[in-house]
Amino acid sequence: MEVQFLSDSIQFSPKEIHPYVWIGFGIFWFLFSFVGWFFPDNPAINRWKLPLTLICFLPFSFLCLSEQLDTSTDVWTGEIRAPNRLVRIKDFSTSKELVFPFADFQSYVIESSSESKKEGWDHTDAIFLRHKSGLLLPVGRIDLKERPNQPFSRYAETSRNMRRYLKILNLPILDIYLDPFQGLLLSQEPIDEIQRAALDSPDLVSSQKNLELDQKNEELRFPIRWNHKVGIGNYFFVFGLLVIGHFGVLMTKSTLGTSSIREFWIALIVGIFAYLAAVLFFYFRIYENKNKLYEIQKTTSGYEFYSQTSTNPPKLLGSYVRESGKRVSLTIHPHRHLEFYTEEMVRAAKTLIKSLESGNVSVGKTWTEAKALTQAGKETTFWDLSDLPMEVAVRFFLVLSPK
Repeated sequence: MEVQFLSDSIQFSPKEIHPYVWIGFGIFWFLFSFVGWFFPDNPAINRWKLPLTLICFLPFSFLCLSEQLDTSTDVWTGEIRAPNRLVRIKDFSTSKELVFPFADFQSYVIESSSESKKEGWDHTDAIFLRHKSGLLLPVGRIDLKERPNQPFSRYAETSRNMRRYLKILNLPILDIYLDPFQGLLLSQEPIDEIQRAALDSPDLVSSQKNLELDQKNEELRFPIRWNHKVGIGNYFFVFGLLVIGHFGVLMTKSTLGTSSIREFWIALIVGIFAYLAAVLFFYFRIYENKNKLYEIQKTTSGYEFYSQTSTNPPKLLGSYVRESGKRVSLTIHPHRHLEFYTEEMVRAAKTLIKSLESGNVSVGKTWTEAKALTQAGKETTFWDLSDLPMEVAVRFFLVLSPK
């Protein structure tokens, strides 16, 4: 996340690859495609060297430049603004805004994770605003590196940033299980969640009610339909396999008619398998998904999630029944998906994590708690909304979780 702390507001947005980076990569691959000029002299392949590298690497340049020109990229920005006590989210793919009053948010949530590296530990603290609907809105991310023989305080940087957040919007700070977050050093105590109702002035409450009415009037229209977007990484992978195939063919030609029979067969087999893998990957990951359509339909009892291609009938990917007792959460960044889960799963996950963190661990106890979590997780379902505009996904989530 990219975050700017201003005097009366906090601006945040997902970290995106700058267009100039794609242009730079495009220029690099364009120049690299002429590397065939510098290959060692070999009479059997001399006239094939430059055409080969042009065929291999020019497509990568084209992919980078086309990605830079793609205007359908999912980009959004947000702002926590103190003067009018509003949180605004602007989705550039739909040119619409989501606007929430401060009173709709109940707490900050910090999700901490650590990863062991050869040179030490990498720590990450993801910061969210928790809406009354249960929506966790990502507003910051802190990455820390802990290295041996270097002074390090685990939550010093997180504490410094949280003090900045509290100056604009003072809320309780919780962990991912909604328990008080431990380890922060704050100069002021976050205001209690129960006391917040008395903070808003009558005029402000009136404006917030009007704002809520305006947002409710802009209702979603069902069915919600959107197209699947094939990620550029799939094309890079296909062209990477083709590069291996091209060089396999080149090596086959260079060893043809020589005494290197073993190298000839190895190059031929590698080339054939690389071409075959490229064709299969293209067919199943790109061609089959190129015209895929997703749809969410409203039913009398809830909602159903379908996918459909031009050659296949609609396929039911999931369903949600109102009053089923399941909870729902929406992940916005970096990938968007809805998760439907039970209260039992939350309790089982919390029990296991707290048990491991306490240090009171035994094989039998851990096995029992892990088994309970696995059993509860069998009823968990996911809906992939990665290609649905963020603003639409949030509105749908608010429909599922009216609070």
